[in-house]
Amino acid sequence: MHQSPNEPPSKPEPHGAEEPDGKVVRLMPRSRPVPERLPDPPRGDDDDPGPSAA
Repeated sequence: MHQSPNEPPSKPEPHGAEEPDGKVVRLMPRSRPVPERLPDPPRGDDDDPGPSAA
């Protein structure tokens, strides 16, 4: 009975988990607000005459 979980059928499960992981990786870069945050800091600089003058 213990050999049942050790059988190949158990391997497909971990492989299936890898597929969703790949999808998550693709979504991560899209949901990353990094590009959105970049324009945000510049706005604060505009408020300061120092960086604006430069």
